[in-house]
Amino acid sequence: MSKQQSPFAVFFALRNALEHNPATVYKAVYLGEMVDAVRRFGWGVECHDLDVDTPSLTKYIEVFLKSPSLILIWCDVHQARLAKQIAELAKKVSPETPVLVYGRATAFMPQYFERPPFDAIHVSGDREAAIIDYIETIGTSRPPAGWSIFSPEEKRYVRHQGQRLAPANWPVPSLVDLPLDKYAEFTRNTHGKDYRTRLAITVSKGCDFGCAYCGAPQEEGAIDRRRPISHVFKWIDESGFKKRSETLHLFASTLFANRTWMRDFCNEYIRRGDTFTWRGVTTIKSLLNEEIIHLAGKARCIELAVGIETLSRSHDRTAKSSISELESVIKMARNSGIRLKGLVMLGYPGQNEDDVLRLEEFAQEWGIMLRYTGYTPLHQLRSKTAVELDAITIESYDRRTYFDAEATDLSADFFFERIVRNGGYYVPSDMNALSV
Repeated sequence: MSKQQSPFAVFFALRNALEHNPATVYKAVYLGEMVDAVRRFGWGVECHDLDVDTPSLTKYIEVFLKSPSLILIWCDVHQARLAKQIAELAKKVSPETPVLVYGRATAFMPQYFERPPFDAIHVSGDREAAIIDYIETIGTSRPPAGWSIFSPEEKRYVRHQGQRLAPANWPVPSLVDLPLDKYAEFTRNTHGKDYRTRLAITVSKGCDFGCAYCGAPQEEGAIDRRRPISHVFKWIDESGFKKRSETLHLFASTLFANRTWMRDFCNEYIRRGDTFTWRGVTTIKSLLNEEIIHLAGKARCIELAVGIETLSRSHDRTAKSSISELESVIKMARNSGIRLKGLVMLGYPGQNEDDVLRLEEFAQEWGIMLRYTGYTPLHQLRSKTAVELDAITIESYDRRTYFDAEATDLSADFFFERIVRNGGYYVPSDMNALSV
């Protein structure tokens, strides 16, 4: 980078080949919020999302020839090899530009990236805190917190403990930097209908469930932390959100874990007279409160997704609640005008085909949608070496196509038919499949 050139960063979001929509909820959080963290330093930013941006290789070479100050790659586990390919090309063209990688991939298998061409691998603490600290340490001898950095003295990558960023300092989605028009076009081409982009803002971090296969506890910690409600509405008013979307996803591992925060949010929404709808993800047990569900419905919550994972016919309970608790929440949500969506893992340990059929019978009877993903033991990747990871088909660890016939009682036909049907949804016969 020449002395005259202003600092700028290039972000890459990698391609999700099986997605039926561009997953804009995640783009707003994992890409948009990280862009804002960089922009706070007065840096310029370029975003290249391979879901919707598929130029020739020449285009990316031209990007690297501009000698960016940083290249940041947001990477999921199944995208690791592609991230390495892009990083290798970047280093050939602009060898002095640091290449950083963050995302679910570095939470479950940081060792894969602890080798050239990567300069920094996010390993602990909040990702935005790590990015901020990396920029703050440029030109100093202090190692940035939260990153694994190669040490010439020790001739190996050394992991540096990360930090938690105070919620009042969390970055917000930088919508002007996201290719929102391309996202809308992507979905129109896929669904054949007009589409208003679903956007999101992080309102909470932390989950104390500690599910081994989930990256949230490791990435966010166990303690629930909440963004100030005034900051949420400030972003809503100033970001241009209302011009681009009718529905806001309140991004959180367990949205209703803090009922006081939810109560205050709903009351502020009602006081302001807002009209946008909103949704989120939470647990069944966090919704066992009629007053808070009713208030959420009054504040125009239209959908809540809850983790069911599986339903055992023999024990007649879900993985995380009793059937009676689930039925109670469905009734309260329905009475409040809120649609409930069950999150289900096909191939969940101990699950058989009869369990899945029982769950579909339940969903049809109670009128709730199910969203299927494939149980993928991402936590097992932590114990593998980089050489072992190179030897496996890491692309299959995508929560869609991962299928281990020896570890599940489901047949391949049974599994994959549900993964692709209606974009991975079970939709009751009296419900419109396009509404998902």
